Amino acid sequence: MGTEMNWEYRVESFGGSLSEAKDEDLEEVLNDWNEEGWQLVSAYPIGDKKVRIIAQRPLISSSRRKQRWP
Repeated sequence: MGTEMNWEYRVESFGGSLSEAKDEDLEEVLNDWNEEGWQLVSAYPIGDKKVRIIAQRPLISSSRRKQRWP
């Protein structure tokens, strides 16, 4: 039997009722997250102008988030 991997997840929405999520902004966020060890799991539209992104990374004590992201 192998060792089971535990994951930490991150979910954030981008864009809003007045402005849509821009490709270059999403690209910058995803690159920043990648540097922190996050991998994209899913991205999908919410309404006309918002996008929700779900990412994961292995759950280890040295990288675990201490608080919820703003």
